[in-house]
Amino acid sequence: MEVSINGHEYSIGKLSAFDQFHVARRLAPLLAAAAGGLGPNGKPAAEELDPSAILAALSAIKDEDVEFIFNTCLKAAERRQSGAWAKVRRDGTTMFELSLPELLQVCAKVFEVNLGNFTSGLPSLSVLEGMLKAKA
Repeated sequence: MEVSINGHEYSIGKLSAFDQFHVARRLAPLLAAAAGGLGPNGKPAAEELDPSAILAALSAIKDEDVEFIFNTCLKAAERRQSGAWAKVRRDGTTMFELSLPELLQVCAKVFEVNLGNFTSGLPSLSVLEGMLKAKA
């Protein structure tokens, strides 16, 4: 999947099944908080998610788990650079300066491509970007 984020073109690739599992299990508290706003049919039970529950779940995730999630997701992304594709993360180093909203959007797209079927009933993780902008 190719997407445009913050004026840059990204190609979102696949994670291994093991990486998908490890990212999903580290995001489980956040996914559970987001699922709390779903009704029995998997559709949102209310017009809006409870931001405080999602932020509480997000803040409870250990720093090393957050870094694992981001680093793993960035390994699956490439950015168009002078007409060619370049890995966003290579050999443990992020190759481009990314703003927080850009980082969240790239990782959300990797999550969507790789775990979209697993979390098809859950709200989009892009809601986090909106909450972070509202707090700023």
